[in-house]
Amino acid sequence: MLLKVRRGGSKKYVKLDEVHFSDFIRAVQQKFLIAENTMLKVTDEQGIEVDEDVFPEVATVQDICFVIYTDYDLPLAESSKNMDDCSNLTESVDCSNLTECVILTTCDLTNLQQHGEGPFSPSCTDTLSVSTSSSLSSDTSDAGCERIQPMRESTRARNMVEQVLTSKPAGLTVIKEYDDTGSLKDSTRRLMVNIIVAHMCEKEGRGVSKATKEFHALGIVSLFPSLKDPYSTKGYEHFYDIQSNKGFLEWRLKTATPIQTHVNIP
Repeated sequence: MLLKVRRGGSKKYVKLDEVHFSDFIRAVQQKFLIAENTMLKVTDEQGIEVDEDVFPEVATVQDICFVIYTDYDLPLAESSKNMDDCSNLTESVDCSNLTECVILTTCDLTNLQQHGEGPFSPSCTDTLSVSTSSSLSSDTSDAGCERIQPMRESTRARNMVEQVLTSKPAGLTVIKEYDDTGSLKDSTRRLMVNIIVAHMCEKEGRGVSKATKEFHALGIVSLFPSLKDPYSTKGYEHFYDIQSNKGFLEWRLKTATPIQTHVNIP
């Protein structure tokens, strides 16, 4: 059985011969290089703790992803929960009346560094949440709400690309190579592009819209951060640039025959 497991920003597959909690813990420790005597807390993606007695049943739930914490990770998890709570406020309360909740993306951190605010070294998925008790002006509130939208779009695109790849054995090969090496060989990248182009053509035919191509390009670099181009504006233009209508996805769409774009990739 293959189970999805996430620790921090890293997500990997763990293989079990039999669904035993103790075997799962040992496999997780080996996969994520965690010392054997380290105590682990296991939850699902909603934060509900998974104990040994319910683990065999939870493991059979479709698309389950277990989240692993050590004692060191728990303070970080609380910080992430606070950020999620702050984001949830924006869905139920008028933005102009919110307590300040500023989401700093990687782009924001880069700008801060350029203006002398100090060095940062976040990962591509890192965010910082800053809360104050002061009320926001309407301009600041609007800016905060607008900033959250790209994050949600990035997450939605990432989940879409992951779903497409995990539905194919060839796609699982792509994900495994990235998990093992932190990157993709050129041949594996081409395989990934073929899978995604076939998926887009299956949904929209040969006339795939620019928005769809850009959405999947965003999903690729969101799922595989090391594939992001640090020298481009959005980081995914090499997969698809909506301004020039070029990139790996567009090239494959133009060079593939109708038969190739509709072929069943294993």
